[in-house]
Amino acid sequence: MKKIMMFLLFIISTTVFGQEEFYAYEAFGVNNKYGVVNKGYGIEMVAPTYSNIDFFFKDYIALSNKDTVDFYNKTTNEKVRLQSMDNFLYLNNAYYAQFNDSTSTYLIPEYFDKKIKLAAKYRLIHKYYQYLICASQKGYDVMDFADLNTVKLHVKATDYFSYLANNKDNEALFINVFYGDKAVFVYDETLTLLKTYKAKENDFDKVRAIVFKDFPEADTKAMMNYEQPLSVLWSSKFDGTCTKVSRQDKYREQFFTIKGDFKVEIVPGNTNWVRLIDKESNNTYEFRVYFDHQVFVIPPKYVESLELTFQ
Repeated sequence: MKKIMMFLLFIISTTVFGQEEFYAYEAFGVNNKYGVVNKGYGIEMVAPTYSNIDFFFKDYIALSNKDTVDFYNKTTNEKVRLQSMDNFLYLNNAYYAQFNDSTSTYLIPEYFDKKIKLAAKYRLIHKYYQYLICASQKGYDVMDFADLNTVKLHVKATDYFSYLANNKDNEALFINVFYGDKAVFVYDETLTLLKTYKAKENDFDKVRAIVFKDFPEADTKAMMNYEQPLSVLWSSKFDGTCTKVSRQDKYREQFFTIKGDFKVEIVPGNTNWVRLIDKESNNTYEFRVYFDHQVFVIPPKYVESLELTFQ
C-alpha cells in the first residue's frame, strides 16, 4: 500500500505541474552545497556535496566542484560528467556553453539533449559572425556554424584576437589576427588573407604594434549596460518566532513561513528558487517553491526540521 501511495505521489508531481515543474528530479542546497532530490518520493538522490550550481540548463541539473561538472538528467537522474571551459557563445539566436571530455568538445544550449558534438577537442572557441574560431594544440580551425563538419580554414598559430580597424580609405572593417607560431596572419571579416608578417612573435602588445601600423584601430563608442528589472521580488519578515517569506510578481503575492529568523536572497533568473540564510547559525537552504501546488522541493527532513509551511 505504501508503495502504491508513493507511486501516486510521483504521478501527481509529474502531471499536474507546468512545463518547468514536470521533471522528476530537482536540485536543492544546504550550507552552500548542492545535491539532487526526487520530487515525487522526496528522496535525497545525491547528497549536497557540490560547491556550485548552474541554472542555465533546463532539462539537466548542472552541479560542479571547480571545473568538473556533473549533469543529472531531470527525468532519469542519469549522470554525464564534462569539463567546463567557462565559455559562452551566442549563435543563431541561442546561447551555447562550451564543455569538453577527454576527446571532444560540446556546444550545449539550455536544453542539454540538443547539444552539438564537434569533431575535435578545442581549448577555446571564439565566435565571429557565423563562424567558430576554434583553438587546439595544432592551431586554429575555422568553421561555419551551419556546417560544423567542415573546416573552412586552418591557421598555424597559438593565439588570436579581433578588432575594428580602419582601412586605407578610412572605412571600418573587422580584422582577425592569428599569431604565435612562425608568422602573424591578418584576415578580414570574410576570412580573406590581407597580410602576413614574418614575425615569430607571441607577445600580444608587440603583435598589436605590428598590425596597427597598417590597420589602425577604429574609434568606437562605449557600450552602456542596462540592468534588467526583476520580474519577481522575494522578501522576509521575522515575527519573533517564525519568518514569513513573500514572493511577489506583478499579479499576486504568495507566502510561506519558516521557523527561526531568516533573511532571503534573490537568485537572478530563477523565479521559483529561493535562498534562505539563518541569521543565528548562518546555515543556508536553497530550493524551488511551487506555491500553486504547495510543494517545497527539498527532502522532507528539512521541511520538518525547518517547519516550512504555506500560508
